[in-house]
Amino acid sequence: MVQGRAVPGILASYDTERCPHARAMIDLARVMGSLVMPRSALLAQTTALLAAA
Repeated sequence: MVQGRAVPGILASYDTERCPHARAMIDLARVMGSLVMPRSALLAQTTALLAAA
């Protein structure tokens, strides 16, 4: 698209194709964030124990 060699319709399916992958990456980021920044002391201790194992 940038160099004008692709047909204009090439982006028509972009959202449909990328949305599931983008959603999966967002979900993964949320899980990783909850491991790094737990909301409770109990969860923090559990995460630390699992990481040490």
